[in-house]
Amino acid sequence: MKFLFLRMFISVLFTALLSCQSATPGSSTESPVDPSPIQSEAAAPAKKSVEQGWLPEEYWDEATRNTIKKQIMPYLHRLAPGATHDNKFDEQYAGFYQSAGETYRWRYIKPDERGGWYWMIDRPAASFDQSRTAIAGHLKFREKDFFIEDYDEAFWMFKMPEDELQVKSLYLFHLYTRGEALEPFYRMNRGTDYIEFPDNQVYYNKKARKWEPIVH
Repeated sequence: MKFLFLRMFISVLFTALLSCQSATPGSSTESPVDPSPIQSEAAAPAKKSVEQGWLPEEYWDEATRNTIKKQIMPYLHRLAPGATHDNKFDEQYAGFYQSAGETYRWRYIKPDERGGWYWMIDRPAASFDQSRTAIAGHLKFREKDFFIEDYDEAFWMFKMPEDELQVKSLYLFHLYTRGEALEPFYRMNRGTDYIEFPDNQVYYNKKARKWEPIVH
């Protein structure tokens, strides 16, 4: 009887181990549509970004990062008091955007094959907690003086706690730099969990370098 009980126990244990193994992230042949299947990989974004070569400091020194940030702040941040989209780069507003830029943090940088750069940056969200939001896009600058010649914003994420942002921002950046579809993560398809805009109401006008409503 004892031997029979032992065999039953070992059989149950072996079945449980096989079940756990089959549920291991990455073992499925289905394409993930949510971060949960890859959370074990994305839970340590700093480590993964090092492995992928996405850390900003691996490509741009601090001076370069600050120079690029200074140029894009009038696009990323709200208009300075009294400024318009036509004059927001005037020197009188430089202090406002410089101060705002101190709250923004580079998250990921990835070069493309055409001399451009995919980027992601985050900032504090307008909330009473410690939530942040991340913005991703693409740019190209002249090597001699770092002047930005081409600039584009791909998406803005909803505000969320840092630990949640780490997983989801890394996942979306990975998809974005691979050229995969991001529409499944838009507000109208996934609610307020991932991408705030673009959506079916707002798009990014690359020529004007600002978000504008879609005229239906």
